[in-house]
Amino acid sequence: MVSRLWDFWPIIELEQGQSYRFHLTSMDWQHGFSLQPANINIQIVPKYEHVFTLKPNTSGEFSVNRNEYCGIGHHLMIGKIHVVEEGEKGTAAKVVEEQEKSGVAMR
Repeated sequence: MVSRLWDFWPIIELEQGQSYRFHLTSMDWQHGFSLQPANINIQIVPKYEHVFTLKPNTSGEFSVNRNEYCGIGHHLMIGKIHVVEEGEKGTAAKVVEEQEKSGVAMR
């Protein structure tokens, strides 16, 4: 996942019960990465890669919040992680595609 002014990219879809390694980096400034309720709080610094492992045990949509002020668009910087139940991979991508077609931006 990449952080940049004022975005986390990409929207990520995970399958419940599977283990994932996240690689975080920043393209420009220092950013904060806060994922709740997993209680993960990382300071993302340019030119460094931060790696952690996550095994989601609950399905749903989770927000990646920013906790390090990065400028005028800071309040817009929210990432998304979709966790789907086993065997439902691909559903978040369909939702994003439908929202883009209808003109509703997912942020």
